Amino acid sequence: MKTLRPSVLKKIHSLKSEKGKMVAVEPTTGKWFIGVTRVEAIKKGLEEFPDGIFHIMRIGYKVSGVMKSEKFTE
Repeated sequence: MKTLRPSVLKKIHSLKSEKGKMVAVEPTTGKWFIGVTRVEAIKKGLEEFPDGIFHIMRIGYKVSGVMKSEKFTE
């Protein structure tokens, strides 16, 4: 998968009025789609890029979320 160009990242993170929303970025074109949730942003992206693979980010943050798992014991 392609990495995002620094110029695209800078533009996305400069969208102060959209801080906290999710963005799906199509890496080949750098085009992005904003949604309140990851699913909403991806659905918008898939309308234009039906076979697309997207980078998901939270605008204005270094991470989009945290996943935790419970310890598995047998």
